[in-house]
Amino acid sequence: MSSTKKTLEHIVPAHGLLQEREAANKEAANRQAANRQVANREAANREAANREAVEAVEARAVEATEAVEAAAQVSEAAAAAAAAEAAV
Repeated sequence: MSSTKKTLEHIVPAHGLLQEREAANKEAANRQAANRQVANREAANREAANREAVEAVEARAVEATEAVEAAAQVSEAAAAAAAAEAAV
């Protein structure tokens, strides 16, 4: 076999390998883009869940404050009633 023929046999497969490498690079880029989209979606979901948790905690804090204020009003009313009863 001549050296020219051997060289051509080696060039043709290399060209095919280049196309395969380009296809693999495109596939890898597509996978990376898909992974970024998933990561961004997950981050947005975590952020939304954290916001909801903060809002729930703040709502419970408001409810607790209102309950304490209502209890204080009841206590004041009971003290006033006891004082009025003692005055009679």
